[in-house]
Amino acid sequence: MIISEDIKVILNDYGTKKVIATVNEEGVVHVAFKDMIFVDSNDTIILLEILEKSITNQNLVYSIWFNKTVAINFLSRNGESFHVQVLPKRAIVSGKEFEEYYQMVQERMGDIDLSTVWLFKILEVKEKTLIKQIEEHKIKYPIINHLDRIITR
Repeated sequence: MIISEDIKVILNDYGTKKVIATVNEEGVVHVAFKDMIFVDSNDTIILLEILEKSITNQNLVYSIWFNKTVAINFLSRNGESFHVQVLPKRAIVSGKEFEEYYQMVQERMGDIDLSTVWLFKILEVKEKTLIKQIEEHKIKYPIINHLDRIITR
């Protein structure tokens, strides 16, 4: 799936808050804030996972083995919110590509190791900005309203 340049700019902004939701083999959901999530020029979402034994990393191994989707939500500095369904497609733990991302982590965070470079295929992107959701809700459900709002009009 191709995403717009506007969304890429928001996702690649260090000021954007990014959250990833994964599940384990029992279906237990784990949600974690991750600063090192971005999208490349090929519309691949990339997560640089720092901790080898993090719950996120363990759940992503499960997801890639069993073809399970993962959700990534992000909130821009301006309050724009997006929900992205992704599928893990590759985990990189060594080699030239890994070294490039390792350098990126070192430059940004100092003397910190990198565990895994996760590459995700984007399946779906939905805007979840509250004002946008309210507008869509009014169109989709025009007769659903609180009685007090109907009476006072």
